[in-house]
Amino acid sequence: MGATQRLATAAVVLPPLVLALASPTWVVVLVAAAVAGAVLELLALLAPHRVLPMPEPASTGAAEEALAAWPTAGLASLVVVAVWAYDMAAGAAAVALAVAVVLVRAASAWAAPPRTGSRARMHILVSALVHVLALVYVALPLAVATRLPRLGVPGAPAADPATTTGVVVLFAAWNVDNGGLVGGNIAWPWAKHPLAPRLSPKKSWEGVIVGGLLSLASPLLLGLLADATWPDAYPRAFRLPALHHLPLGVLTTLAMVCGDLVESFLKRAVGVKDSSSIFPGHGGVLDKIDGLLFALPAAYGMLLLLGHREV
Repeated sequence: MGATQRLATAAVVLPPLVLALASPTWVVVLVAAAVAGAVLELLALLAPHRVLPMPEPASTGAAEEALAAWPTAGLASLVVVAVWAYDMAAGAAAVALAVAVVLVRAASAWAAPPRTGSRARMHILVSALVHVLALVYVALPLAVATRLPRLGVPGAPAADPATTTGVVVLFAAWNVDNGGLVGGNIAWPWAKHPLAPRLSPKKSWEGVIVGGLLSLASPLLLGLLADATWPDAYPRAFRLPALHHLPLGVLTTLAMVCGDLVESFLKRAVGVKDSSSIFPGHGGVLDKIDGLLFALPAAYGMLLLLGHREV
């Protein structure tokens, strides 16, 4: 049943994802939707009644209304659009504005009549902090990732950046997880060495190693596939310089693993297995992008250091 659910979900999710990768405009639409969904999940995951040991006070109705999740999810999507449409400075300004709105909403809830007690105000404070965390932890990293499709491949000015560097990085990042599945559950089922058993019991060192190797090979594999499929369309499409494979693969692997463990820590802290059940067999939006929150912005910074420029 689990495998069937996973395949059915993938069949529904993959077509719009492939469509999104065909155009920078669709990229930002997909990312903005993913950010909104992940923010809603994070706010539900770290709701005050789950984080705080004290029982939720009955007098926080006004506070809960003032700190509703949807406005913050909308602000998070605006951060994505600001970075994509303008630049990083616009994104930073959008984050600052969104944080200011959250704080104003929290202050309004704090002072809302009837006066709330200390427990209710603690809930308001925790809720405000979680809303700010959602903007910094989810919205900002994926907003930065919208700049990836603009990075051209050095030496290939004619290549369409929307179908080159961004796809290479995404392919390398996903292959960390794919390699982890192969290495951890198929290749060495008899010799698994847990990476962090308390946080993620299924993650193993073998999986990380295989995932890292597959991530290292991803630019080469994608380049060969492009050459075989479109030999004349993009002379160097999907090809990164060979010397860039190692730093990109290593950084992507480390970032994907860190992102997965951070989300696992948050879920363990509140006793939850998945961030939601929106994707049957896969979990929630946050479960699918946890590693990307670290890997995509890290890869963007690395590629800039290696000489890639936006085109």
